[in-house]
Amino acid sequence: MIQSRLTGSRKSLPKGAKMVLEALTAAREMLSAKELAFRMRLMNPTAAPGLTTVYRSLELLTRLGLTQEVLLSSEEKRFEVVNPGGHHHHLVCKSCGQHTKLSQCLLTGEQSGGQNFSELVKNQYGFAVTSHVLEIFGTCKQCTARESQTQEDQPERSPSLAAR
Repeated sequence: MIQSRLTGSRKSLPKGAKMVLEALTAAREMLSAKELAFRMRLMNPTAAPGLTTVYRSLELLTRLGLTQEVLLSSEEKRFEVVNPGGHHHHLVCKSCGQHTKLSQCLLTGEQSGGQNFSELVKNQYGFAVTSHVLEIFGTCKQCTARESQTQEDQPERSPSLAAR
């Protein structure tokens, strides 16, 4: 599968990219390039690639559709393994930073009028969608419950006391 995505004279992934892909797959979570390089050094201090190789490998793996880069708010880019050519969307809590991977793409299903998102954009705007990125920001269930509990625990202030 990977070989079919490689072009030109390259017939296999470079050694560093293979190591990065294996480490990211083992992580089972999104990591920044720095976090990934740090973990790889902990696992194998003598053979782990340097940070520059990790960055270049992640760029290659993303171009090949084997990883996806995700930008969660103002943090640095994070990377995760995806099925070749696939992608994920995430719900991101602005309170605690928790992120949840959505089980399906919200933009490929039918929208109003029986069209999918790409068809709708093409028909309405004349714009041909080739890819998309969707991260939805809000408040997770736990933070919403915590905020509700905090508000309930606050003593109500009498309007006459608040005016003083």
